[in-house]
Amino acid sequence: MGSRYPWPFPNSSRATQVLVGSSRLLHQMGGGRAAYRPKSYQTMAPSLPPRVTTNFCKELRIRQSFTSVEHPQSNGQAKAANKVILRGLRKRLEEAKGRWAEELPQVLWSYHTTPLSTTNETPFRLTFGTEAVIPVEIGEPSPRTALFEPRENEEELRANLDMLHEVREVAHVREYAVKTRVAGRYDRRAIPRKFHPQDLILRKVTRLTNSNKLTPN
Repeated sequence: MGSRYPWPFPNSSRATQVLVGSSRLLHQMGGGRAAYRPKSYQTMAPSLPPRVTTNFCKELRIRQSFTSVEHPQSNGQAKAANKVILRGLRKRLEEAKGRWAEELPQVLWSYHTTPLSTTNETPFRLTFGTEAVIPVEIGEPSPRTALFEPRENEEELRANLDMLHEVREVAHVREYAVKTRVAGRYDRRAIPRKFHPQDLILRKVTRLTNSNKLTPN
């Protein structure tokens, strides 16, 4: 429920029955308490037929809510992250473009464990509350692995989770400050112009306003 697939889902009744059957079995075995919430959020472009999804939610007493597939506030963040990931893939692949699936986990791991310039925090810490142990620290001795104590580590992890909200708030303040400085430098270079009704202007349109990545050229 709510998962998105990077490839088109097979449009057949058998594939639908397999997915719904496996989800129902997971819920009955108790996995549903951890995997699902009482409320199910579904996009307006579902992968399953509406009738099958509705019956599935009614059977398990899950309240179904519909949301739009477009999120303007997060589109810029997704594009920026995708740009960094694609740049990392190009550096690794060079001419062998067909091996991108093999190199993608390493690129994603590098992105998740690298501090961002806007927040000074890694995406991994902002998600889980602590820094990840990189493979280099496993192969080579480091204070973090050499002085490892299970009990102290467990207490530290719990303390990090308690402080996670504060870490996210500080990162948000830093990000807002960086964006404000960048906007100020850009606005100083802008030349203000005033227009009045009936003034003639030269407008250049290089792309349709309603076009997207799947729109024909």
